[in-house]
Amino acid sequence: MFRKKSLYLALALVLFMAGIATAHHHKRKAAETCNKGMGFCFLDCKKLSGPKQALKNQEELALTDAQVSKLKELCLAAKKKKIRLKADIKISKLELNDLLGKKDVDTKAVDAKIDEIAKLMADFNKNCVQAKLAARDMLTTEQLTKLKNIVKACQAATAESESGKLQCERKSEAEATKRCQQKKQAD
Repeated sequence: MFRKKSLYLALALVLFMAGIATAHHHKRKAAETCNKGMGFCFLDCKKLSGPKQALKNQEELALTDAQVSKLKELCLAAKKKKIRLKADIKISKLELNDLLGKKDVDTKAVDAKIDEIAKLMADFNKNCVQAKLAARDMLTTEQLTKLKNIVKACQAATAESESGKLQCERKSEAEATKRCQQKKQAD
């Protein structure tokens, strides 16, 4: 019985630590790219252009007032959901730690809590992708192509930056390319 509890405790700790390590890795990687703040997003959703990127480049993309309004609504809704999910994940992890810290560990409760955390993380990833896909659906083919080029130029400039802290607030595709070239010449 004690051995079974120890095994579950060890498994839960390994899963918890793996989650923390993965979240830290992705948080650091997100800080090096234009798509910040998705510390729990385990998908490579940085390659998808989202509502924030479209709004930051609304002049270059020639967004209509209706598109800007819809993108702002989408961004707000996605951000609210992201905050709620992050909070729920943190609370569930605290509850898992509490369960594991008890003298008599209830393995069924620990398993259920691990499943709950996994579901919340999946919901977080779905929110990330759904917002980006919805933003993409709001843009014309030409706008989407321009936005993809802006994001690529920003990611290239960031990848070339030694510190990885280059700010990606490019207003246009041409400006992003120009700054990238200037950075190369400075190095």
